[in-house]
Amino acid sequence: MAVQLHIQINDVGINLKARQDEVLRIDSLNENELTTLRVEGKLIGPWVKELEQCWQRVVAERPPQRVRINLSAVGFIDSQGKQLLCRMRKQGAVLVPSGCFMKSIVDEIEREASKE
Repeated sequence: MAVQLHIQINDVGINLKARQDEVLRIDSLNENELTTLRVEGKLIGPWVKELEQCWQRVVAERPPQRVRINLSAVGFIDSQGKQLLCRMRKQGAVLVPSGCFMKSIVDEIEREASKE
């Protein structure tokens, strides 16, 4: 099954849409030595790659920038999304969850990232 992506870039962030029920929004906020990527929607499939590209862009453009990933508006994360967040955490990103579901996922990622 092919997924059609509709990408809208504006001065606030990036909106990505595959179907009406699958939307991801990534907003970037730069504050001195901290960049926050605020993620909204479902971190699944093609959206995982989009978040990875945004994160890599921030790290490349503003080293040694601290990066915070705000997950408070994320409703679901698939296994690829968890793997990406684990890699991000291992490289110093701070994951900020909200709610029981997201806190349990971030706890799992924190345990995995601390194994090495």
